[in-house]
Amino acid sequence: MLNLHGNHAQLQRNRCSTSPVSLCKLNGIRNDNLRIPVAANLRIPGSTPYYGANGIQDYVDGFTHDGEFVLVAEDGANDLKNYPVKCVKGRIWVNNHAHVLQGKQDSTDNRFLAYAISQADIESILVGGSRAKLNAETLMEVLLFLPSKEEQSQIGDYMVHLDNLITLHQREDVYCFILSYSNRLLLLSHNAITWEQRKLGELYDRISEKNDLTYTKEQIISVANMYFKPDSYITDTEYLRTYNVFHLGDIAFEGNKSKNFAHGRFVENTIGSGIVSHVFDVFRPKTDFDLLYWKYAINNERLMGSILIRCTKASTMMTNLVATDFLNESILVPSVPEQRRIGAFLLQLDNLITLHQRKPFFLIRRL
Repeated sequence: MLNLHGNHAQLQRNRCSTSPVSLCKLNGIRNDNLRIPVAANLRIPGSTPYYGANGIQDYVDGFTHDGEFVLVAEDGANDLKNYPVKCVKGRIWVNNHAHVLQGKQDSTDNRFLAYAISQADIESILVGGSRAKLNAETLMEVLLFLPSKEEQSQIGDYMVHLDNLITLHQREDVYCFILSYSNRLLLLSHNAITWEQRKLGELYDRISEKNDLTYTKEQIISVANMYFKPDSYITDTEYLRTYNVFHLGDIAFEGNKSKNFAHGRFVENTIGSGIVSHVFDVFRPKTDFDLLYWKYAINNERLMGSILIRCTKASTMMTNLVATDFLNESILVPSVPEQRRIGAFLLQLDNLITLHQRKPFFLIRRL
């Protein structure tokens, strides 16, 4: 069971019991029949938010729905990979470009349901051409892994805390980082301290430290998987001099493009000193930092993707990093004490998910 309470976000496993997880269809009620589209020139100004596919478009007089609902874009979504899904509460007016759902009261928390849908691969079930559409019938056939209602509610409470935190600090990029890591639940203390805009060149130095044969082939590190991977194909020890030294906390750029990393990615060394191939650019931290926080942050596509777009050059199969451009980029950085809290919490959550054998936590399928 998830135990979420206190001034600091905590996630602990109740050793006496575990919360069951069920695989079931999207457990909700459709309220699409109440939607009413209104042309902009015909809307009467008021205080009710007028929702379309991508959120609030206007404020009008009157309402179409009153209560707590989950809005899911039907067509016209501006981001198919991070599909527009939002839990709203109160009186709202919804046009015909967003589906309106409610979780069944006895088994589903609306806030959790919105998060679960947002983490599903909605793009794969869209139909149509340039204006992709999510059919209502297809949406209702989605299968999700759902924990107990109690656990959903506890997680939902923390989603609200996160929303308040991000609204306060206007840190949408950090919110994306927290919510996107491995499509898992990433929660963080709501007692933020200080976040600063820092150049990456203030945080890291590019390193060209070559192996003087202190390290053997037994200490070659796989950047992709972060473990020691002895290379039995190296028969000439002198060749190991071409390898770069890679210490704990160093980061290496891997230029392989993939579905999850469109422009390559950075990986932090979390296992200890070793060596990596000369094809990897290595950077070393130059300030105090938390190892666990940067393990998650530096490897996150939503946090780093826009940076890598600007400081990489594409080739046929991979991207090449322009180190000077990378070091001139800026990123929001929390204080070291806050880094430690976030890093420890993410690790704890990883361990909890592994313990509960919830991989993947959310699943989307068609029957």
